[in-house]
Amino acid sequence: MLRRMAMGVFDIARKNIEEKIKTHIDDLDIRNIDSIDVLEPKIGEVVRDNQHKRYMVVREKTDSQQGLLVGLDIVKERWYHCLTYCPYSRTVSAEGGCRLETESVSRTDGMANTLKIKNLDEHLRRNPESVGGCPAPIHEFPVFDLVKRHSKNTYIPAIDELYDVFRNPEIQSRFRNAVVYRSNVTLLENATFKIWSSTDNDNNRKLFGEEAFSLLMNSDQSVIVQSARKDEILCVVLFKRY
Repeated sequence: MLRRMAMGVFDIARKNIEEKIKTHIDDLDIRNIDSIDVLEPKIGEVVRDNQHKRYMVVREKTDSQQGLLVGLDIVKERWYHCLTYCPYSRTVSAEGGCRLETESVSRTDGMANTLKIKNLDEHLRRNPESVGGCPAPIHEFPVFDLVKRHSKNTYIPAIDELYDVFRNPEIQSRFRNAVVYRSNVTLLENATFKIWSSTDNDNNRKLFGEEAFSLLMNSDQSVIVQSARKDEILCVVLFKRY
């Protein structure tokens, strides 16, 4: 039995080493965005950071503006959900209301939205509260947890940032091709899929349910801004400034 356990541990270690070697080999032809100091990357170029996370350039860096990258590691996650049940409402906020007000409502600044969610998440973890005899809620923001696994300057884009990038058919086409090639995903090439933004839908707070904005990216390269329930599972991408 001990021998089988030892062999199991050995196999796991071997696979991890093989994966690291493969990652480094795959990265041989990709420039490191964290160490570029002479030739700036061009739009459509695939780069990586020090953590071997891959991105595509969607805005070039100049003297008057920061460069912008979009992550190629596509995942599917929920924007927000509450793990405890309240008999009076769908969610319970830290302020004692019926809904959780995130204040991440900027349509243009995803970095600010992401920071607000991060601070809110930390506050709720430190200060669990209950209302009317309800159990203390456990709030989760899976979409924003993705940022923690990447390097600095990464964030969930605001809805206008998403729209401005992906309304460009050339950028969208290159992005799809890069995701298909780098992630070994075959379904995205002609698929229609939704991408979460970090923009909470402030107009729907007084209605039923929690909503945030998402971008619907069609196979004909058209893009549409929509509201989606926060508990839906949609695609998530990260933006990174450099």
